[in-house]
Amino acid sequence: MQIGWCTLNCRFNQEEGVGDTPDSYAYDGNRVRKWNVTTTNYGKSWAAGDIVSCLIDLDEGTITFCLNGQSLGTAFTNIKMGPGVAYFPAISLSFKESVAFNFGSRPLRYPSCLTYPVDGYLPLQNPPTADLIKAHKLLGYMKNVLGTSIDTQEEKLVDRDVAVWRLHGDATVLITLAHIFNHFAPLMCKVYLVEDVLMNFLLGILEGGGSVDEHPLIQQLLDLFWLLMEDYEVNECLKQLMMSLLRAYRFSPIIPDLGFQIHYLRLTTAILHHEKSRKYLFTFDVLRSVVFFYIKTPLRVKEAGLEELILTTWWPTHFDKEGKDEREPADESADERLRRRAYERGCQRLKKRIEVVEELQVQILKLLLNNKDKSTGEASRYIFLNKFRKFLQENASNRGQHPTALCPPEYMVCFLHRLITAVRASWDDSNRKSPGSVSSEEAYVPPQLFYNGKVDYFDLQRLGGLLSHLKKTLKGKFDCFKEVQTGSYISISSVKKHSSLVCLEPAGGRNFFLLFF
Repeated sequence: MQIGWCTLNCRFNQEEGVGDTPDSYAYDGNRVRKWNVTTTNYGKSWAAGDIVSCLIDLDEGTITFCLNGQSLGTAFTNIKMGPGVAYFPAISLSFKESVAFNFGSRPLRYPSCLTYPVDGYLPLQNPPTADLIKAHKLLGYMKNVLGTSIDTQEEKLVDRDVAVWRLHGDATVLITLAHIFNHFAPLMCKVYLVEDVLMNFLLGILEGGGSVDEHPLIQQLLDLFWLLMEDYEVNECLKQLMMSLLRAYRFSPIIPDLGFQIHYLRLTTAILHHEKSRKYLFTFDVLRSVVFFYIKTPLRVKEAGLEELILTTWWPTHFDKEGKDEREPADESADERLRRRAYERGCQRLKKRIEVVEELQVQILKLLLNNKDKSTGEASRYIFLNKFRKFLQENASNRGQHPTALCPPEYMVCFLHRLITAVRASWDDSNRKSPGSVSSEEAYVPPQLFYNGKVDYFDLQRLGGLLSHLKKTLKGKFDCFKEVQTGSYISISSVKKHSSLVCLEPAGGRNFFLLFF
């Protein structure tokens, strides 16, 4: 991938891209080089999820790049300028690579690296300044209303904590808020305002820490949105809010305490606690939602703060045939023992911080798997499993699918791990309510379900090949299994196609846990 600037005179093909022609200039973070026909070392190595800012100064004739807000220095000087020369953003991509551009339609993630307007840099698309001022002013009015109550006895206004506000149907308050929302609602359909105004306001509510359940104001505000805004306005607002959270989570840098990731996941969890909003958000693209369950691997150790967590490194120096350390702890020298223990303590610190993120991700899935919704209609679990089954079907085989339309393997692994953890927790909750049943550690899926045709696996390949191939090559073993299993298991033909949790009890008295998609 090479990203930068080019003029209209540039002609690219399969062999030559941005930076390979005289009037194009590019930075390649994969090879850590800059390109303008010739190439030299420049910048730092980038990774998926990093943000590259491309700066062009047409007064000085220079091009500079920033990586995650850190300037990499001036890359090119004395670029071609004059009559008939206009520069455009440009990028060359290899197979399976993808990129998202922001020309200013959304708030810039790292405006500080551009230092505008001090040094004269501006985004290609000007921010909606008038709408921003209006939205912030209306939000201020809303805060004033939420932070004020009417003392009917004293006939005066008194201040109160905004965090404890409740939608109790006070006519004066609702009429006042309705007037505010009459002007505020149309603004919340614009992505720039949702990300800059609404998302930051909601994140500020959660800054105090504590459990998400300890911040009911977000639930009250969502009730207010559904009450005072048109459905299409709420739908667009929630869609843009979730997209903004997803981008913020995906493109946030890794810091030692994973604070950015935790902050955005907490707000996502708080929004999904609201049942009506959660059910609408099920229409959201599942492939994009999977991003919330991935933890970005830091590429640059120093910037990620790993040196602060793991102060020293250690690795075994003697291995057996299985790759395990064959030496006994008693054979270690005193220095080796100290280094190993310091390394293990650092790993434990890192593990605990990752577990905080994983727990929030599991909480999100538990909300999506909720089957005790208060409202009528399909339960959240039923909707989620229908969407998830379709998601698996689309990713089961890449025939006819463009690679960028498929879920990346690293995202899929993280997502399935969190899903299994959530399912295991649901199993154990049920186990505690049913004395005598087995725990999730002892439960397993009956193997015959993979070949007896009871569940539709939509042409998924097994480890040994397609089902037709297995039946042909292992026919004798299948027949043997059928004889052993006859009468051992109850029939599941009556189980609904999209059931989520099913317990089967065979003759031996053990429970089997099945998750149907």
